[in-house]
Amino acid sequence: MFPSLRRIELGRAFWLVSCDSLYNQFAQNQHVLVPSILFSAIDRGHIGVIIEFKQTTPILRIFDVGKAKEFYCGFLGFEVQWQHHFSDDAPAYVELQRDGMTLYLSVHHGDCCPGSTVFVWMTGIEEFHDEITAKALKYNRPGLETTFYNAKCVQVTDPFGNRIRFNERIDRVLK
Repeated sequence: MFPSLRRIELGRAFWLVSCDSLYNQFAQNQHVLVPSILFSAIDRGHIGVIIEFKQTTPILRIFDVGKAKEFYCGFLGFEVQWQHHFSDDAPAYVELQRDGMTLYLSVHHGDCCPGSTVFVWMTGIEEFHDEITAKALKYNRPGLETTFYNAKCVQVTDPFGNRIRFNERIDRVLK
């Protein structure tokens, strides 16, 4: 594609630069290039935009916020970041986070369907499994399975039929 490309950041965009003099100007915080020069350089094949997806946040349908918090916070260890209602009688929309993972929960029927599955790559699967099974939730006792795709997997199902498959590659587990 481009010979010896270097990645630089300009605002919120990332660029690939093949010209050392342009890279050095950026590296020394000499942001002397104006957009017209950048676009001219793109036309000549010196700079290209990198498309990079930063995060995926699944939305899971729930029917009862209290029951959802009991499962996601009490059992799985997530923390509520915020909860929103458009009005006092409107359905809830909740953001949860744990160790770099974000989930949205929605009571609103138009956001998503119950019974979804979320697939998560993670590290520390055995410790996570030990943590949640020690809580002895009556209706959810997940196992730690070895999969056909060379991973350890813990699958949990929330009270609304949504499944989360937490996975860690076996080569990481064995190290």
